[in-house]
Amino acid sequence: MLVLSATAACSDASPVADVTVCSPSQCASSRAVVSPVFAIGTDPDGALGGLPFAPASEGSEFTVVKGTQGAFMIVLSAATNRFDCCVERVNIRASLTTVDCGRKLGESNLRRRLLAHGDDGLGYILNTFLIVGPEGTWEEEQAVLTLSLEPYGGGETFDQTLTVMLNADRGGSPPPPLRFGTSEAGETRPDGFCALPDYALLTAQPLSDGQPGLLFAARTAAFGPDVAEVDIDATLIKSVKVDPTCESTETTTCPMVDVELGRVVGRRHPIVRRDSGRAYVLGIPVPLNADAEWAGEAARLTLTLAPAGGGEPVTSSASLMLLAPPG
Repeated sequence: MLVLSATAACSDASPVADVTVCSPSQCASSRAVVSPVFAIGTDPDGALGGLPFAPASEGSEFTVVKGTQGAFMIVLSAATNRFDCCVERVNIRASLTTVDCGRKLGESNLRRRLLAHGDDGLGYILNTFLIVGPEGTWEEEQAVLTLSLEPYGGGETFDQTLTVMLNADRGGSPPPPLRFGTSEAGETRPDGFCALPDYALLTAQPLSDGQPGLLFAARTAAFGPDVAEVDIDATLIKSVKVDPTCESTETTTCPMVDVELGRVVGRRHPIVRRDSGRAYVLGIPVPLNADAEWAGEAARLTLTLAPAGGGEPVTSSASLMLLAPPG
């Protein structure tokens, strides 16, 4: 059984020196670990006694949970022997940045957090929250997690970095087969893929023929390494009232009709990949219908990718808010 304790004789809860001077020889465990240890783990249940500690490894999945106040977060833990047993409080800095796009999902700076010492010679931090932003910005994202620990009151700071996969708690249901995004670094740089949440704002821009349209991207893990190209079908639709004067009530709903704002059929497009093996389709153009009103409208984008030469296609949809180009 692993026992956590806080050593009263070694407290540094205040930077002001105490008359009692702590000596590591007074509190060091006889089972202290010899080699340096600084491991990051998860604590999704937020258990202050969440032991035994399970370290995460490169590529580990971290489940994003919804807090009691509605914020989405990951709950971290850590174990280290880089501090002697006189250090009982630490300052914690944590940050999370997506591998694709380099978008910062979350950052925290916590002071005077308990470093609980176990009889195994390790100090533990538990139940540490890192808020990751609104739903739709982090699902199925690879992200670089950086955790820094510094003794409260001053001392050497230790850092640890880990690349993790962020997942939602879907209750066993699979994630969407596609993620929509924009391509911030051209059509050959998957590191420029920035995922779009539902109802993201997307600004129209002139396409190669001068016609206004949308330029977006997609990411999927559905295709094997032998798939180098895909055929694209994309439709952009908004729903409008059949009778513009109709007003819905608690008991009646106004009839709606779909209006097509743009379409692409059978366009062949290359795939680019990252080390993760996921496939990216970048710079997908969807011309906008010049006869339809689309600026400032909510629309539904449906995309189907089919492997060129045959194979199982994947389809997904997302809601967008369309903006006119500046000027």
